Amino acid sequence: MYWEKCGKKYIVCLELDEPVHESLETFADEVEIPSAFLYGIGALKKVEIGYFNTKTKEYEKEKIEGDFELLSLMGNLTRPQGSPLAHLHVVLSGPDHKAIGGHLIYGEIAVTGEILIQVFEGEIDREESSDLGFSPMSLRHYLDKFLGLDLG
Repeated sequence: MYWEKCGKKYIVCLELDEPVHESLETFADEVEIPSAFLYGIGALKKVEIGYFNTKTKEYEKEKIEGDFELLSLMGNLTRPQGSPLAHLHVVLSGPDHKAIGGHLIYGEIAVTGEILIQVFEGEIDREESSDLGFSPMSLRHYLDKFLGLDLG
């Protein structure tokens, strides 16, 4: 991995064989990113994607073999319990030029990963929701601390 800082943004280039989640979470820890949104392109391999089934409240996972163009990577970095968590979604295409996408559970860089990280001041947390079956972003702490709003 190599990177450059540009104001409150980072341009990050992931290299061959780097695991996407682990690399981004380690980077966020090393440069002390409190929270961020990110966008990227590149190529992935050893991919596992998921679809969140709202009835079962579980991801339906699928491993897909081969190398894929990373047409779009979008996601966020939050800090539940203080540790970085990358929540990522992808759109990929293979040699047939058909798109497939979903929640990125795992993927490694096949050629490069060119990622822009937009940093926000303060940590954005996640709150568990038994109704939803996952932990969505929580702005309560963020808004209380940085905007002076009392959301109780």
